[in-house]
Amino acid sequence: MSLTTGEAKSSAGPDGWNSVGLMDLVSIRNGQVSPLQVPYRSMVLVAPDHVESGTGRLLAKESASRQGAISGKYLVEPGDVIYSKIRPYLQKAVLSDFTGLCSADMYPLRPKPGVDGTFVLNLILSQPFTDFAVSVSARSGIPKMNRVEMAEFTTLAPPPSEQKAIGQVLTDVDSLIASLERLVAKKQAIKQGMMQQLLSGKTRLPGFAGEWIRKPLKELVQTPITDGPHLTPKFLSAGVPFLSVNNLVDGRLDLSDIRYVSKSDHVEFSKKCAPRRGDILLGKAASVGKVAIVESDIEFNIWSPIAMIRIGHENFARFVYYQLKSASAANQIALLTNTSSQGNIGMRDIEKLIIHLPPREEQVAIASALADADTDIYATQDRLTKAMSIKQGMMQELLTGRTRLQPLKATS
Repeated sequence: MSLTTGEAKSSAGPDGWNSVGLMDLVSIRNGQVSPLQVPYRSMVLVAPDHVESGTGRLLAKESASRQGAISGKYLVEPGDVIYSKIRPYLQKAVLSDFTGLCSADMYPLRPKPGVDGTFVLNLILSQPFTDFAVSVSARSGIPKMNRVEMAEFTTLAPPPSEQKAIGQVLTDVDSLIASLERLVAKKQAIKQGMMQQLLSGKTRLPGFAGEWIRKPLKELVQTPITDGPHLTPKFLSAGVPFLSVNNLVDGRLDLSDIRYVSKSDHVEFSKKCAPRRGDILLGKAASVGKVAIVESDIEFNIWSPIAMIRIGHENFARFVYYQLKSASAANQIALLTNTSSQGNIGMRDIEKLIIHLPPREEQVAIASALADADTDIYATQDRLTKAMSIKQGMMQELLTGRTRLQPLKATS
């Protein structure tokens, strides 16, 4: 790392690490070029919307001419870290591997000689830098950081060899995360194909040949379809979980961010609606069509944007749940949804949804096959979540020097 005399300061950091300003590590390119001129018009133009939040990934590559760009842009070279200076809480940065352009709402940061670009990228995406960027951008009331403010950021930086080692390790973890994301997407696509075939009767499981029938949802329920209270309850810091449509995630109940109501309110609300294991919950307002099935015995209640569906014993609840997640149900819900600002589907319209049904034994077999696919997907998603959590922990450890790496050996 090339530092001018006086730039590197002693610190309480690890041996060999120096306290430096961000501008000791990078320079910000100056001057803009016209995207209307050759050769710039044919170059890739990166805008904030092209960068994924928090991951350092570029989502799309389009030329300046294709985007209809007319105002001045910054020139970007391979090795530059492109950072979005607007809305810094979004953590948008990417390491360029091409010669191109970036929006004037972004800074092309050029690592100085001896400074590793991947290390800089992860430093920019780290929580300490993001917290700093958010705090300084709040001074003017505009969610945007300027050059002077960027220059105020200080950090601890290791020698070049350790920077490279840190960058490589974090890149390896990013590769693992990307591979798990691809695996999840592949398994979800396979399951989607299974649903299209099995829930329509186009493909039959071995041993089944009975006739399928179509019935409105109203004829399948054990009790009338109902919903939660149409009022805003008093929320507490603890008590009985009170779920909104946001808590219906990937077919399951997500209890990571919930509100609570008192036991007495819960008892009152339960006179109308008391969800239990096996019930199906359907979003009927705002996020219309989101579906989840209750798989635990936890005591909770729901708000009015959620409909509770309790299937009678003549049919298998989990099969109906999968049918409500099918393309056929989604199309019906879309046709019946009120096109107000939020969108909603009425209770009577929910009752009209047509469900395609085989004999109950086949319902159980189909639901079991799809549940196995779900279990496999959830296990892979859990691995992905853990890998992302490990990456965050590694960044905190490695970028502060609390955990040290052996420098990478030069290859001959």
